[in-house]
Amino acid sequence: MEIAELLLLLMLYDAAWSGDWSRIGAITKDTELLLQKLSLVPLIGHVVTAVGAGVLASRKGKSPVVPAIKGYLFGALGLYEEQYSR
Repeated sequence: MEIAELLLLLMLYDAAWSGDWSRIGAITKDTELLLQKLSLVPLIGHVVTAVGAGVLASRKGKSPVVPAIKGYLFGALGLYEEQYSR
């Protein structure tokens, strides 16, 4: 599940920012611009979940680094994993 979410995000960022998709005609320039704006939503959300996962880990006496990285890469899945871990 985590890998699927990560792949979808990478495809979104690639479609929004690489210019390849519009160049080959898979999407229009207008769609590319819209995707650039929309790609900020998961980026901000993943930053927030990274902070949340790091804080939860710190409260449990664990190092916040790995949970924060998982929270950033996998969003709510990373936060959920940290919330229900021991």
